[in-house]
Formats: sequence, C-alpha cells, structure tokens
Amino acid sequence: METEREKEDWQKAKQKCRLTDEEIRKAKMLGLTPAKLLSMIPSRQESWKDPVALRIHRLWDRKEER
Repeated sequence: METEREKEDWQKAKQKCRLTDEEIRKAKMLGLTPAKLLSMIPSRQESWKDPVALRIHRLWDRKEER
C-alpha cells in the first residue's frame, strides 16, 4: 500500500510531467519512480529529448515486445 508521501510524490510527478492515470500506471509497472520521471523532463536546451509521456509509451511497447 502506498503511503501518503508516495501518493503526493506521484501526484506531483503527474502534474509536472503532464501524464494521464494510464501513463502513471504504466510507469509504476515499469518500475519508474516519481523522482526518475521528474529527471526525465527535457530542459529547453534538450529539444531533442522526447516528452516523458512518449518515453513511457516507448518503454512500455519495448517491454510488450518481449
């Protein structure tokens, strides 16, 4: 069961990364943490990086291929 602190961390990551509930579920199943999601947010100088939601989808698809 998640603690109150963990729920707050996931909610914060959901807001900052602009993720849906489904994307949060997939991130949890992939073993990602809220801190990892926040570190995946591209800065202005990293325009080549994909948005967090797209990276989660690509990781999920790669996992499903196996």
